[in-house]
Amino acid sequence: SRSGNVGLGTTSPKARLALSGYANSTNPLLYISTSTPLATSTVLVVTGTGNLGLSTTSPTSRLAIEASTPTSAFLLNQTGTGNLMTLEDNGMQVFSVLDGGTVGIGTTTPAQTLSLHGNLYTSGTSFVGSTLTATSSVYLATGGSSAFVGIGTTTPYSRLSVWGTGTGTNRLFELTNNASTTLASFLENGTGYFLGSIGIGTTTPGKLFAVHGDALVSGTLSVAGLIATS
Repeated sequence: SRSGNVGLGTTSPKARLALSGYANSTNPLLYISTSTPLATSTVLVVTGTGNLGLSTTSPTSRLAIEASTPTSAFLLNQTGTGNLMTLEDNGMQVFSVLDGGTVGIGTTTPAQTLSLHGNLYTSGTSFVGSTLTATSSVYLATGGSSAFVGIGTTTPYSRLSVWGTGTGTNRLFELTNNASTTLASFLENGTGYFLGSIGIGTTTPGKLFAVHGDALVSGTLSVAGLIATS
């Protein structure tokens, strides 16, 4: 055209290079390939429906990338301060990768490396390599007869299995109140400690150790003072 635009299949190109014409699954709108004496490789394809394919001749989505190289299939480098990536669903931002690498799912302002605002479901094994801090309720659902939770082990054999690192005096399990007072603890050698009263068969033990029901002692029972109420 007089403006310097080039048109293929059109007499009124509206850009420096404008392509217009009939396109279908066998005749894409744009096809770029590289050739060697041995083979021809597809580099870029634009289908008649607007799908863009890189290294593929049949992109089935708006952007399809295929790679068979030792390098990354997709590289996005942000040199400014904007988000690395933003995904929206009907105008609502649902996934964000902020400048610096923090990832937000369901939030536009992730405070940690990964921030998830909403429910989380994992069907496989989850590993936490550092401290796990809960700012709200944590619910672990174990469905089925073989669904177990393991702490310190990848092979739990009960609903909750807590494994230590030895058989010594390291603490295996502990209950503490908000005043940092230990209420109960168990050591790896099996020793247990309880601060308050213990009730077996009762929810209101009147003494440090209260048993409501029959008791069987197969070993020696040492009693400093014995009071029978019945």
